[in-house]
Amino acid sequence: MFDKLKENMHSFFARKKRKITANKVTKNQRKNQSVLVIIDDINDKEFINRELSEFFRENKATIQVEFFKKESTKAERLDYITSADFGWFGGVSGKIKEFILTKKYDLLINYSKVDEVYLKTLLLHCDYDFSISYAHLDNELYDMQISCDVNDIQTFTSEVKKYLKILN
Repeated sequence: MFDKLKENMHSFFARKKRKITANKVTKNQRKNQSVLVIIDDINDKEFINRELSEFFRENKATIQVEFFKKESTKAERLDYITSADFGWFGGVSGKIKEFILTKKYDLLINYSKVDEVYLKTLLLHCDYDFSISYAHLDNELYDMQISCDVNDIQTFTSEVKKYLKILN
């Protein structure tokens, strides 16, 4: 019961924050220096990290890959971002506050396959200039969305690289 109430509060916060950030102007005139990648399948982490590291090698960009999992045990909580990291009114704590929200990112890439309210809240708190995701996710949070099968990360990654070459 409280989980549903908590999710409703996150949705309310997300709608209010979305109105504020709706008129955000992106500045993508310089090469990407810091990249935040959010994934929801830990098996994809190695492939994504390898592909993006090769692509951003000449820019000397730092790539930070974070794994989001809606629910997990206490033993896993050190490595993942979970719903337990979020408060009632959209507040964040723990690893998110210390390691993610204290940085400004030039690029955010969301490899998440599910449109999750906690993930939306995280994205609303992050400070980034440009964001990319799958096309089936909430289009108000992202500057660019790529339409492809959510299970085909190779196609999504190649499309991301193709469009980033065009934009840079």
